Amino acid sequence: MDNSNNIVFGIDVTRNDITAIEVRDALIPCFAAAHHMSQLEQEKPENLSPRAFDGMSIEDAEKTVRKTFFDIGADYDHPTKKNLEDVIMKLAEYSKNFRSEKIIKESKREMWRLIDRLS
Repeated sequence: MDNSNNIVFGIDVTRNDITAIEVRDALIPCFAAAHHMSQLEQEKPENLSPRAFDGMSIEDAEKTVRKTFFDIGADYDHPTKKNLEDVIMKLAEYSKNFRSEKIIKESKREMWRLIDRLS
């Protein structure tokens, strides 16, 4: 049985015990994936391997997610469902500067699948 449609950024959406921390952590690769192409279009330093440059995008995504929590007055280390909803909407708004509406919608849809599993 192929359950790949049930896996969102490493989390099985059929689980009943998904935590807000897991959803927060899934935001980072989600955001990085949505912005990966725009980062690749920028000039890459010649001394970085492709793997190192990919890591930079995850690092940048984590900084942006952390800053977004801070901007809305939420605790990154103790997120609530409401915090996550607000952060996703703020990140989607920010992403309009870089990505197409289609990519933003798809990313939001995937993250909402996780948020909907939280109590």
